[in-house]
Amino acid sequence: MLRNLCGVILLMIQRDTESTQVIGGRRTVVQGEDVDLSCRLIETTEDLEQITWQKSTWEETQKHNFMLIYPNGAIKFIAPNGLKGRVQFIGNPSENLGSIRITAVRLLDEGTFTCIFSVFPSGAYTTEIPLTVLGKNSSFTLCITVSMIDSVERLNVIINTRKVRSW
Repeated sequence: MLRNLCGVILLMIQRDTESTQVIGGRRTVVQGEDVDLSCRLIETTEDLEQITWQKSTWEETQKHNFMLIYPNGAIKFIAPNGLKGRVQFIGNPSENLGSIRITAVRLLDEGTFTCIFSVFPSGAYTTEIPLTVLGKNSSFTLCITVSMIDSVERLNVIINTRKVRSW
């Protein structure tokens, strides 16, 4: 009888957490603008313990915590990852909303942001939010010195390549 009761309780807990998830989404922003990274925990009535934000990049693939948010709304900055003074919590823990805003986005802000909701008793739920930062269009002067041209097509390819790289 006790085994059956334990099995039913375990099944109820497992069933309740199957639909629980964190939703976010890919973001693209132009350098210098602000961007909101949305993060929400849905389909749960469990108690929130904390929200953790992490960042990783192509060069630094290990995820590093940079912000903790507690159920009472208190915020703790751990390691700013170059975000010091430019990241704000714009969510609401009582609504399981963990969104942040990054102001004056820099090219080095590009990477993958991870939002982690820790809830009791089931544990952690995460989502990854890739952030792409586009460089601003800027005017430039292209100077070409030509001593010998193989073909007009080759010259066009060089110009087009330089335009793409000038971002």
